[in-house]
Amino acid sequence: MTEQTNAMSDIMDKLKAVENGTHVKTGTSSGGDAGAMADILRKLQKATSESAAELVTETTKNSNLGVAMHTTRTATGVTVARYNIDTEKKTVQEGLTKTFYYITDSDTGKIVHDDLGLFETAMGIVKHLLYTGNSTKVSRLIELDQEYIGTVMETYRHKSRLKRLDENAVQFDVTAAKYSNSKTKLQATKMKLLKAL
Repeated sequence: MTEQTNAMSDIMDKLKAVENGTHVKTGTSSGGDAGAMADILRKLQKATSESAAELVTETTKNSNLGVAMHTTRTATGVTVARYNIDTEKKTVQEGLTKTFYYITDSDTGKIVHDDLGLFETAMGIVKHLLYTGNSTKVSRLIELDQEYIGTVMETYRHKSRLKRLDENAVQFDVTAAKYSNSKTKLQATKMKLLKAL
């Protein structure tokens, strides 16, 4: 990497010299502007080719980098390599509308997984489909995602009930405790899922 940094520094120095109208002696030319520019372009080509090769090599070792490099935003979600992650809003309980995610294989047009509650789950599944092929981890992510959705609905039920109760009622305190426990459970479930990614 130091060699590339030195080469880039040399390129910048030569560009400044050409800009200032001074001639730079290179190994391949007599010092004219065209020779200096050709030398600069050769070194730039070499440095960018080496950097690109290093980046490709690194993506095979680091799946997160690979996913990031192959992700593009679309009108309905994102595309990661050959997989599309799109959203769909659904009413899951009276008064509760939730965004769900589904993964489509763009090569076949088939939905690979649907009704996922978290975007992170969808990205984790795509990462495993592309880089590890580990179906056990994919199954675990789906299981945790379903647990998360169940806890979201439970938390919403307690919150809705709490709004309807009189604050002086005994049931209010019980429901408030259930709501608090449910929120804690929701955070714990999300953390388990994120660790499983």
